[in-house]
Amino acid sequence: MSIAIRFLFALIVCLTPAISDCQLLPRVGVRLWSIGFDKEYSTGAIDYAPVTDLVFSGNRNGEIRVIRGGTGELIDRLRVNTRLYGGQQLNCVMDVSCTTDGRLLSVVVTNIFDYFPSDSIQSNIFVVEYPSGKILYDSLYNRKFGISNSGVEYLKAEISPHGRYLALPNNPNGIDLQHWGWHRVLDIHRGTSVVLDSISVIGNFDDSESSFVCAVELPETSPRIPNRIALWNVNDLSEPPRYYDSYGTPRISADGRYLMTLGYTLDYPGAADVIDVGSGKVIWHLGPKSVAMNVSPFWPGFMWAEDASKFILSCPLCSPGDWVGNIIFNYGDSIPTANMSRTVPFYGHGKSLDYGLGSAATPDLSIGLSNRGDSVLAVALNMLVGVNDVLVKRVESVYPNPTKGEIHIRCEKLVDARQWNVVNIAGETVAQGEFRSNEVGNSEEGLISLPHFLASGMYVVTVTDAMKSPLCSHMVLKH
Repeated sequence: MSIAIRFLFALIVCLTPAISDCQLLPRVGVRLWSIGFDKEYSTGAIDYAPVTDLVFSGNRNGEIRVIRGGTGELIDRLRVNTRLYGGQQLNCVMDVSCTTDGRLLSVVVTNIFDYFPSDSIQSNIFVVEYPSGKILYDSLYNRKFGISNSGVEYLKAEISPHGRYLALPNNPNGIDLQHWGWHRVLDIHRGTSVVLDSISVIGNFDDSESSFVCAVELPETSPRIPNRIALWNVNDLSEPPRYYDSYGTPRISADGRYLMTLGYTLDYPGAADVIDVGSGKVIWHLGPKSVAMNVSPFWPGFMWAEDASKFILSCPLCSPGDWVGNIIFNYGDSIPTANMSRTVPFYGHGKSLDYGLGSAATPDLSIGLSNRGDSVLAVALNMLVGVNDVLVKRVESVYPNPTKGEIHIRCEKLVDARQWNVVNIAGETVAQGEFRSNEVGNSEEGLISLPHFLASGMYVVTVTDAMKSPLCSHMVLKH
């Protein structure tokens, strides 16, 4: 049954007076893996390198943990707590940003994590090479400032996809609430930089490293719209930017063709736009008449797919009530497609300004990654919970799991099984075969040999009967 049919059915049920407290939106989000770290508390710093499938997550112990995205395997630890300023050790990794291949990382470190009593906050931003751990550019933003104007959560930096440019704060006296968003774009190759009069801590490069987008102030103060969007030609930052009449926090698509924005005004609780860069026209607008979104103008509580096809919004005050949480919109829709399962702790914040909470995602927004508390986890954002055609039931056991190819699967009514199929995390069937439950002499247990061509990663293995109805399913990790 498709998501659209389920949604229509749920809507009909919701309009029935005799039924209350209905679930209007389908729930999505299947936990793929989770790693717990004893006594290693998160700072929320996290990023993902899609080319090499690496997850980089920071902690308060001066480390960046390197995790294989497809399997959840911890493969390395990068020590970054040796940066000293003013005699104190900077061991809180507040932010990490990586190139698409994970070869270069921009790292933000501080001496404290929270607003605890302190004489001062000290910070440093540097670029480190992975896996060598060699610091290539140090003290790019080396500041000491008082606790009264701390704003430590606004210390963010973003390295461009291939590592030529770095966007970082430019405040000479630290971060303050009046000017916490000024950007300095550094050309790492040439060693030159240009200051941009922006008003947001979040900026974004396209994949060709030819464009940079961020929020800027309006020429005159407006009581309705707090900002507009500016797009710079990175190859010549001395040129004035091109302005777009949209508001909120902007992103740019990987190909540089579209701008994606989300924010609110005093008159309108929330709005999202997709803008064609060439023509300047808004090609999709999601306004308050479609969904009541209470979103801060620059609060990065959302994540866009890199092709502008969908976004996930962290919305604690959305209306109706069933839309509260992490809701997902597809391009062109006026209502959400789904809501994240509330049993899955994925925050969907991107570069979060929340202490200890941060998320990243694959470019197509099919997998979400969170660095929270004392754990890092991965969630399939496009798998339905409970009612998914693939995830109808759980088997009693599957072993070995992880596996190199063969798995023993055991569940009730396996004697009726006729076929098995394998679905990847994108929801695509990648393998199938005939099932014989008596292969090991047990009518409730069978042996399945996964094809050798299947790459390492997470899969859902499902056994079906003669009518192709699922009997049991399980998430399997293939090495």
